[in-house]
Amino acid sequence: MEKKTIRSIVANKEFLVNLLSTANYGYWFTFGTHKDTPKDVYENAQLFNDCCEEMWADVLLNGGFLLVEDVEEEKNYKVSLKDIVKGFKTFMIECPRAYADIMEGNDDCCDADALIQVILFGKVVYE
Repeated sequence: MEKKTIRSIVANKEFLVNLLSTANYGYWFTFGTHKDTPKDVYENAQLFNDCCEEMWADVLLNGGFLLVEDVEEEKNYKVSLKDIVKGFKTFMIECPRAYADIMEGNDDCCDADALIQVILFGKVVYE
């Protein structure tokens, strides 16, 4: 897959909302909006969305950042859309079955969790 195609898959609001909604069932982390997100991006995302996953997707798509708190290790991560695109490329190689499930619309929280781990750590560390 070429670089532009991967970005166009990930930089899609429906894709991001599904990823964030499904991953939100994970046990080891929580999502939020990172403090470095521009105020206007955050306020517009809050104004025009009904659920937190839609808001987070809009924050990412408009140059903001997510805060991912690893509650197991008590560490926080700042995640941008660029980080998600980069992690998705690695995910395709590291987790081909989970990647296929996501692309076919058959994904579950385990697949989304694995993708979040690859985005943050470059590999799956929590089984």
